[in-house]
Amino acid sequence: MFQKALLLPAALLVIILLQGPADICRAADTGPKNMELKSPSGKRTARFPHRKHQELYQCRECHHGSKDGKITPYRENMQVKKCVACHNENEMENPRFNSFKLAAHGLCKVCHKKMKQTAPTKCSGCHIK
Repeated sequence: MFQKALLLPAALLVIILLQGPADICRAADTGPKNMELKSPSGKRTARFPHRKHQELYQCRECHHGSKDGKITPYRENMQVKKCVACHNENEMENPRFNSFKLAAHGLCKVCHKKMKQTAPTKCSGCHIK
Protein backbone atom coordinates (compact mmCIF):
# COMPACT_ATOMS: atom_id res chain seq x y z
CA MET A 1 0.00 0.00 0.00
CA PHE A 2 2.80 2.38 0.95
CA GLN A 3 4.56 1.70 -2.37
CA LYS A 4 1.40 2.41 -4.37
CA ALA A 5 0.97 5.74 -2.55
CA LEU A 6 4.46 6.79 -3.66
CA LEU A 7 3.99 5.70 -7.28
CA LEU A 8 1.96 8.72 -8.45
CA PRO A 9 4.19 11.38 -6.83
CA ALA A 10 7.28 9.58 -8.17
CA ALA A 11 5.81 9.47 -11.68
CA LEU A 12 4.96 13.19 -11.52
CA LEU A 13 8.48 14.00 -10.35
CA VAL A 14 9.98 12.08 -13.27
CA ILE A 15 7.73 13.93 -15.73
CA ILE A 16 8.68 17.31 -14.25
CA LEU A 17 12.39 16.50 -14.28
CA LEU A 18 12.24 15.34 -17.89
CA GLN A 19 10.21 18.35 -19.02
CA GLY A 20 12.51 20.96 -17.46
CA PRO A 21 15.64 20.02 -19.42
CA ALA A 22 13.56 19.68 -22.59
CA ASP A 23 12.49 23.32 -22.26
CA ILE A 24 16.07 24.40 -21.66
CA CYS A 25 17.24 22.46 -24.71
CA ARG A 26 14.51 23.98 -26.88
CA ALA A 27 15.53 27.51 -25.83
CA ALA A 28 19.19 26.70 -26.34
CA ASP A 29 18.52 25.51 -29.91
CA THR A 30 17.04 28.85 -30.95
CA GLY A 31 19.42 30.82 -33.11
CA PRO A 32 23.16 30.50 -33.50
CA LYS A 33 25.53 29.99 -30.57
CA ASN A 34 27.73 32.93 -31.54
CA MET A 35 27.09 35.72 -34.00
CA GLU A 36 29.14 38.37 -35.74
CA LEU A 37 27.01 41.48 -36.01
CA LYS A 38 27.98 43.57 -39.01
CA SER A 39 26.82 47.07 -39.70
CA PRO A 40 25.78 47.91 -43.28
CA SER A 41 29.06 49.79 -43.66
CA GLY A 42 30.96 46.68 -42.57
CA LYS A 43 33.07 48.56 -40.05
CA ARG A 44 33.95 47.15 -36.63
CA THR A 45 32.06 43.87 -36.54
CA ALA A 46 30.83 42.99 -33.04
CA ARG A 47 31.09 39.53 -31.48
CA PHE A 48 27.84 38.48 -29.88
CA PRO A 49 27.59 35.35 -27.70
CA HIS A 50 23.91 34.71 -28.44
CA ARG A 51 23.65 31.43 -26.51
CA LYS A 52 25.18 32.99 -23.40
CA HIS A 53 22.58 35.76 -23.53
CA GLN A 54 19.80 33.20 -24.02
CA GLU A 55 20.86 31.48 -20.81
CA LEU A 56 20.60 34.75 -18.87
CA TYR A 57 17.65 36.56 -20.45
CA GLN A 58 14.29 35.95 -22.05
CA CYS A 59 13.97 36.61 -25.78
CA ARG A 60 11.63 39.55 -25.25
CA GLU A 61 14.32 41.47 -23.36
CA CYS A 62 16.13 42.06 -26.67
CA HIS A 63 13.78 41.11 -29.50
CA HIS A 64 10.61 42.90 -30.56
CA GLY A 65 8.48 43.41 -33.61
CA SER A 66 6.85 46.42 -35.21
CA LYS A 67 3.39 47.23 -36.49
CA ASP A 68 2.28 50.57 -37.91
CA GLY A 69 5.56 52.12 -36.79
CA LYS A 70 5.16 51.06 -33.16
CA ILE A 71 7.11 48.47 -31.19
CA THR A 72 5.23 45.27 -30.49
CA PRO A 73 6.39 42.86 -27.78
CA TYR A 74 8.15 39.64 -28.69
CA ARG A 75 5.82 36.65 -28.90
CA GLU A 76 6.95 33.06 -28.50
CA ASN A 77 8.00 31.60 -31.86
CA MET A 78 7.66 34.91 -33.74
CA GLN A 79 9.92 35.37 -36.75
CA VAL A 80 12.92 37.42 -35.69
CA LYS A 81 14.12 39.68 -38.48
CA LYS A 82 17.57 41.15 -38.74
CA CYS A 83 17.70 44.40 -36.78
CA VAL A 84 18.68 46.38 -39.88
CA ALA A 85 15.38 45.36 -41.55
CA CYS A 86 13.67 48.07 -39.49
CA HIS A 87 16.52 49.99 -37.92
CA ASN A 88 17.52 51.97 -41.00
CA GLU A 89 16.91 55.50 -42.28
CA ASN A 90 14.24 54.41 -44.76
CA GLU A 91 12.05 52.46 -42.32
CA MET A 92 12.48 54.29 -39.04
CA GLU A 93 11.83 57.96 -38.46
CA ASN A 94 13.29 58.11 -34.94
CA PRO A 95 16.89 59.34 -35.41
CA ARG A 96 17.95 57.77 -32.10
CA PHE A 97 17.36 54.25 -33.46
CA ASN A 98 17.37 54.56 -37.27
CA SER A 99 20.54 52.55 -37.79
CA PHE A 100 21.69 49.15 -36.66
CA LYS A 101 24.56 50.73 -34.74
CA LEU A 102 22.29 53.14 -32.85
CA ALA A 103 19.76 50.41 -32.03
CA ALA A 104 22.43 47.97 -30.79
CA HIS A 105 24.28 50.58 -28.78
CA GLY A 106 20.99 51.82 -27.32
CA LEU A 107 20.08 48.34 -26.13
CA CYS A 108 23.41 46.66 -25.45
CA LYS A 109 25.42 49.48 -23.93
CA VAL A 110 22.68 50.41 -21.44
CA CYS A 111 22.46 46.81 -20.19
CA HIS A 112 26.24 46.34 -20.15
CA LYS A 113 26.74 49.49 -18.09
CA LYS A 114 24.32 48.14 -15.48
CA MET A 115 26.38 44.93 -15.31
CA LYS A 116 29.85 46.50 -15.07
CA GLN A 117 31.50 43.49 -13.46
CA THR A 118 30.34 40.87 -15.96
CA ALA A 119 29.77 42.62 -19.29
CA PRO A 120 32.19 44.57 -21.48
CA THR A 121 31.63 48.32 -21.64
CA LYS A 122 34.54 49.39 -23.85
CA CYS A 123 34.43 49.19 -27.65
CA SER A 124 37.14 46.53 -27.79
CA GLY A 125 35.11 44.29 -25.49
CA CYS A 126 32.67 43.49 -28.29
CA HIS A 127 34.16 44.81 -31.52
CA ILE A 128 36.70 42.80 -33.51
CA LYS A 129 39.77 44.73 -34.64
